[in-house]
Amino acid sequence: MFQIHTEHSSSTPESEHHDELPISKHVSKRLEALPYIENGYEVYTSTNLAGALDKLASSPFVSFNVPGTRWDWDFPIRVNLKGQESSIYRIACRITGRAEAREAGTWMNPDVSVFKKHATPSPFGGRVEETNMDPYYSQLKPDDLIFSLPYASVIQDIKCDVVAAMFIGKEVQIKLHKLAIIGEGGHFDLHRDSTHSDAHHGIVLFALNTEWEGGDLMLRRGDVEVKLDIHPTTIRTSSDNKLKPVVVAFYADTEYKVMPVTKGVQLVLQYDVEVVGEASHYYSPLEQAARRYKRLHASHFTTYPNVDSILIQTVIDEIRKLHDQGTNIVGFPLAHLYRTAKVRKEYLKETDFALFDALKAHFDIFVNPVIINSDYECGCIAYSYTVSQTKTDLEESDSEDGSYACRSGGNKVIKGASFHLPYASAILQITMESFGEHDECERIEPKYCGIGMFVKPKNRRHDTHV
Repeated sequence: MFQIHTEHSSSTPESEHHDELPISKHVSKRLEALPYIENGYEVYTSTNLAGALDKLASSPFVSFNVPGTRWDWDFPIRVNLKGQESSIYRIACRITGRAEAREAGTWMNPDVSVFKKHATPSPFGGRVEETNMDPYYSQLKPDDLIFSLPYASVIQDIKCDVVAAMFIGKEVQIKLHKLAIIGEGGHFDLHRDSTHSDAHHGIVLFALNTEWEGGDLMLRRGDVEVKLDIHPTTIRTSSDNKLKPVVVAFYADTEYKVMPVTKGVQLVLQYDVEVVGEASHYYSPLEQAARRYKRLHASHFTTYPNVDSILIQTVIDEIRKLHDQGTNIVGFPLAHLYRTAKVRKEYLKETDFALFDALKAHFDIFVNPVIINSDYECGCIAYSYTVSQTKTDLEESDSEDGSYACRSGGNKVIKGASFHLPYASAILQITMESFGEHDECERIEPKYCGIGMFVKPKNRRHDTHV
């Protein structure tokens, strides 16, 4: 069993070497020469390979702090009375125009007594068919709760974070399932929750800021086990040093348990994540990938690897299909960026490492920095380059048969080669204003940088940098 605890870092340690400049410096040196004197790879989006890479890059569980200040997310909560209070109190509510609800504090300052007073005892294990009630556990249903601003915007932010980490390229809805109240001695054994619809594919949990001890959340999926403390906490890189709520999300088929609460009361809001379709495309594929990477790698995120042999085999199968169809070189961006342009195998992180290790048994592989030029009229071209200033075997092999095709605008692309762009691409947009002179009316084409993995059938000449 591979165990990960809250101190787990989502990044494999990276070594820095004085002879390896940061990738951005190499990119800036190459930009002025592109795209007019280089030959590139035509970029394809929404392909089967891109979809397989997105599934592999999706994290089975994620934890993160809600960003912003307390004013951005500390929403008030009220509990519906539903005739539980005296008739005099309910009449007073109607006269004053107030909802028949009891104030229950806010996310960071909840009134535990109000929640406990109006909660419903729950059956053992949460199964309705059980007749015995759990004395340590009770709950409130969605209709029992009323949320005020900024609740809606908080849930929207959580949804965007969950999509970026777990449901790449999908449109999801997040629906409140219940508020669980776990008292002293309460716990959940290892189990999977029943899904509540065919679209139900994930679970989101976050705790209100009560005082409790114990109650750690344990997640298990395959050989990976994660232990999480869901107390609100400070963000290490934050300057305000204030408590931030912790949100945990995981796939619905994940086993999980709650360790015994040894002191105090734990209040946990639980949500269903429903996948309702493909994401709407408000941005270009390159913009979507860059925006996702920027959001996902904010300091408040912790993701966990999804090294699934079935998903890796799907990537292998899709590459093999492309080779069989006549594509000699298949490229795609890695799921991580690296501090140096010279990427070696020992520097690769998580899924990048697992994918490289699996692919090398079937194919010849090389890894190079790439610049992707976004052409508004002609589409995108990816340019691969090496750190070395000398001509490499790779550059010679790409041009050995003169197999180039001209596109409109004069750009040349390599025939028999393709570069596939998943939403999970680790790419950064490069600011173009700092490179060269241009007319104020000229439309500047954005460029993006990343690290590309290129795959050939076995026994074809190549230059391996990993």
